[in-house]
Amino acid sequence: MVRNKTRFMVVCLSLLAPALLPSQETGSLRITVTDPSGAIVPDAQILLSDEFNGTRRIAAVDNDPSFCLVNGLDPGIYRLQVTKAGFDAYIIEKLRIHAREGQVVRIPLRLASAASQAITVTGEIEGVSSEPSAGTTVDGKYLSDLPVNSRGFESLLTLSRGVTNAGDGPDGGIHANGLRSNTNYYMVDGVSANTGVGGGGPALPAGPGGPGGFGGSGANGTGVATNASGSSSGLISLDAVKELQVQVSAFAPEFGRSPGAQISITSRGGTNELHASASGFYRNTSLNANDWFNNQNRLGRGTERLADTALTAGGPVQKNKTFFSRRIS
Repeated sequence: MVRNKTRFMVVCLSLLAPALLPSQETGSLRITVTDPSGAIVPDAQILLSDEFNGTRRIAAVDNDPSFCLVNGLDPGIYRLQVTKAGFDAYIIEKLRIHAREGQVVRIPLRLASAASQAITVTGEIEGVSSEPSAGTTVDGKYLSDLPVNSRGFESLLTLSRGVTNAGDGPDGGIHANGLRSNTNYYMVDGVSANTGVGGGGPALPAGPGGPGGFGGSGANGTGVATNASGSSSGLISLDAVKELQVQVSAFAPEFGRSPGAQISITSRGGTNELHASASGFYRNTSLNANDWFNNQNRLGRGTERLADTALTAGGPVQKNKTFFSRRIS
């Protein structure tokens, strides 16, 4: 009897999981299809294909409601194709979807002519966000192109409006809209990444944001753990980050645990192509010049030794269906 109950609970949880995932780390797309007069076109067929792993989603615009809502989309770039009898096909080659964000796209179909041709938009576009939250999303392209000190994501948080870095000290760290750094909340793939503790527990080791780790504030603070160089790369490497999202105000109720910045990190997954990368970052006293103050006081260079290496790999287990991604450091 106990085994049967356990199996029943496992089955129920497995069925509920897909419905819960969209609120964690996926996005949604609301598609409205119109004719040349601006009227809604019902029963239009919609095909969404993920550019990186080939997964496909098929949907249709019903008579009521007059739009198609597609949930549970992993962040990334999609190919959107809309077809309807009597109209030319409409294709968007690169449509970017962000995590935890609802987007709206309006598709204007054209009446089919004798020489019927599809309308194709080749440039990368983004739908209009339907979310009231204010913030910034940084995708993997920027993460790989921008020079980032210590290879930690925290230096990118100040790209969002209203976010400043107050530096070291008890009141330092990342401040969003004037709120203290211990009010920020960090998530990786929808799971809390905060290291702070509450209820008067023991204080965490000091970090560049003050006691309690990066952005932390002692026993009642929240923040993420840092390595010896003060970087958050020990939590997740930039090579493994697919998207970084910072929300600073007007965010949805699921972000209500802390009033500060809501920082969501989405990790990379595998694709249909087998790929790997290796990186190494090295600092040493022999590579550094002495600073002006040491020279003035006839002092030598301070000792510095840092080596940070990482190896990432990913690829298909079953093409268009199952993938793997792994980071070794």
